[in-house]
Amino acid sequence: MVHTEIDLSKRLIVASFSGEIGYAELQEWQLGLSATPDFAPDFFGVADFRRASVRITTEGLQRIDQISAERLMPSGKWALLVNSPHEAALAAQYIHIKNDKHPLSYFNTVRAASEYLGVDLSEYLRD
Repeated sequence: MVHTEIDLSKRLIVASFSGEIGYAELQEWQLGLSATPDFAPDFFGVADFRRASVRITTEGLQRIDQISAERLMPSGKWALLVNSPHEAALAAQYIHIKNDKHPLSYFNTVRAASEYLGVDLSEYLRD
């Protein structure tokens, strides 16, 4: 499951993932986000995977990156929130696949992600 909020005043996208998340859920989220009228590629964003169990292959990550490049074309800075070694490894692998296409990093606290983005995320997310 994914809940997405777009704060137009802060030009910020907040996505919270929970439960089992695989390629299909990530694809559906990306395609839905790109079709949202309030979406802009230069918005900053945070994707919170701390309540999710992500199950995706390297090939799936590469396809997600391709969809991102074709449909979202993000240029804003993004933070990924993770809390397990598995999700951290997937985040690191995804950052490697993205290969500096846009600023992206991963963290395990809201505070660290807030500092990276320069936006106080505590009104949207809790540690």
